[in-house]
Amino acid sequence: MHSVIERSPPELLHEIILVDDGSDAAHIGSPLEEYVKTLPVPVTIVRQGGRTGLMRARVAGARAATGDTLTFLDSHISCSIGWLEPCMYRIHQDRRHIVMPKIDGADRDFNYKAGGIELVGFNTGVVDHGIRLMKKDEFKGRTDIDPQPSPAMAGGLFSVDRTYFFEIGAFDEKMAHWGGENIEIGFRTWQCGGTIELIPCSRIAHVFGGMGAGCGWPGAPPGNINKWRAIEVWVDDEYKPFFSKFLPKPTRDIGDLSHMMELKKKLKCKSFDWFLKNAYPECWINQLKNAKFEGMLKNVGSGQCYNPGNFRNRRNDGGKMEACASSRPFRGNTQMAWITKTDEYLINPPYGSDDIDQCLDAYETVGSKTSMYGCHGWGGKQKWVYDPETQFLRHGDNCFVHTEGDKALVQKCDPSNANAKWEWAKLDVDK
Repeated sequence: MHSVIERSPPELLHEIILVDDGSDAAHIGSPLEEYVKTLPVPVTIVRQGGRTGLMRARVAGARAATGDTLTFLDSHISCSIGWLEPCMYRIHQDRRHIVMPKIDGADRDFNYKAGGIELVGFNTGVVDHGIRLMKKDEFKGRTDIDPQPSPAMAGGLFSVDRTYFFEIGAFDEKMAHWGGENIEIGFRTWQCGGTIELIPCSRIAHVFGGMGAGCGWPGAPPGNINKWRAIEVWVDDEYKPFFSKFLPKPTRDIGDLSHMMELKKKLKCKSFDWFLKNAYPECWINQLKNAKFEGMLKNVGSGQCYNPGNFRNRRNDGGKMEACASSRPFRGNTQMAWITKTDEYLINPPYGSDDIDQCLDAYETVGSKTSMYGCHGWGGKQKWVYDPETQFLRHGDNCFVHTEGDKALVQKCDPSNANAKWEWAKLDVDK
């Protein structure tokens, strides 16, 4: 709170709203009420009277606010000098811009550490996932201080025109506890005519990890309910199977969605297909939907399948050939892969990871073994061209070949060698 007061121009800081979402900490009671009276900025404390969850608590704070804009912040942050002005300027240019700062790190003593969260997409678990600036947003003359479009947000730190925030539905207050709301508001904002942007000149340090200890949810954990509320409202039917493959549908009821459906109709919001084409064209869903080939890479000669390995262990040992895991479930099966539209070999995430962003990578020279590396879309070491006629998986002028034992390496293409030929096998559940 002090960093907000000390590092914000007085003319831009109308008030501070603190929301107590059922805290039992003694200092949050009357000691806080007395303390805020001494501050140079009007401070309002909103008492929820119990644990209502992140979404309802934030909306309660927003309803109590009287300023022209709203800036949502976690309590465990420290603002940098000049953090507020560029955000307010961007909203002044167009009230439909929802803007967020670069989020740096801080330790428990609030020592500043540059680097943290910038542009945000979402992974297969519908969790915020850092992304690079998309190719669609590059333009001649672009500088590092220009606003950068972002498909979603981290969720805790952003600014928005107050009237516009309520026009587009605030937060879904039927979501419980926390989680998924930052992706849902990304879908809704973009599909209903707004934008989410990173403002690089605005920087705030955030204390990561463990700050919610002792602040549990009194009811059953929401699990995937919040995320599936977002999916059911904003995702077209043709795209829902991409989510259900990775994110199991809840067995419990996800609650009434009629108010969100009415909002979608009232605002004449665009489709999820539009979102993928215009707001997030580099999304993993587009990669899978437009893939040239998918399945387990099965060697014609040996009958075994290639497993590039578990990239969570960072084992860049070339992977291995092994018995085809056709009877294993899809989730966590790292034999599953896709050849994307741009000829990348995209690897299915292992158990414990929801990030589908690792590609097969190797030098094009004979004898090279593979490794796994973040997909970059630039070809070169990550370009793998599958030819269904020859059944070769070409890499440069050479081919991927099952050599001996459990090894597969880059070798010369040899039409007479069955171990240089591959086919795409399906899981039993997909047959």
